[in-house]
Amino acid sequence: MHAHIRSIDALRELRAAVLEWGSRLDDQIFTLRSEARRALEWAAVEQPRYWSHQVAVAERGLQDATARLAALQTTYGGRDRPRATEARNRVNELRRRLRFCQERAAACRGWAAEMERAVDQLIAATSGLQQHAEAGLPTAAAQLAQWIDALDRYADSLPSPNAAPPTSTDQPPPPTNRPLSNRPLSSNDEPLPSNDEPLPSNDEPLP
Repeated sequence: MHAHIRSIDALRELRAAVLEWGSRLDDQIFTLRSEARRALEWAAVEQPRYWSHQVAVAERGLQDATARLAALQTTYGGRDRPRATEARNRVNELRRRLRFCQERAAACRGWAAEMERAVDQLIAATSGLQQHAEAGLPTAAAQLAQWIDALDRYADSLPSPNAAPPTSTDQPPPPTNRPLSNRPLSSNDEPLPSNDEPLPSNDEPLP
């Protein structure tokens, strides 16, 4: 497979984006799981505790209202009907409140079980994403770093486009004053004329 890479800087930007995406993905998964656990704590701990407290409050209120109604009936009999009617209505109201709180407290157990299953499913569903954020993306960024380093070394080895062209080595070498041969003269070789011999005079007759 061949890759047509036109810009090493584009690879650097891609590597930076991969690292940033991995960090953001890891943060988002952490936040999502934290919120899910917070919701589980609300359903499994806070809500049962709250409704259990409300049941206790309703029970105490019902006991007080029932005792007050009994006292009114004992003291005044049927002569103080408005006050007895008000006390009786209060007792009925607290009985309804107690029954409602008991139903909520019982429902909390079912809510906690459903929420726990939902949180377990969420954690399982995000495990692949977490592994991708913690291992997959950093591995990809490391591979990109290796490619960028190799391409930088290759780019540094290329000649600069503004460099002067190299001089040609095909020109003949300059002449030298060395003799053509260092071989000694033999007897058959004619000696070269010496510079010390006199030149012929114009007064001498020609042969």
